Amino acid sequence: LDEGYQTTTLYTDLANPTSNKIYQEIGYEQIAESVLIFLEK
Repeated sequence: LDEGYQTTTLYTDLANPTSNKIYQEIGYEQIAESVLIFLEK
């Protein structure tokens, strides 16, 4: 943000309510959830 950017991206662990609460308290807003899928041959 010091470089002039207006947005940041933060990935968190939904299973960790403590860190998620802190991020919300400092201004982050949840906008989506994502899933990581690994495929094996």
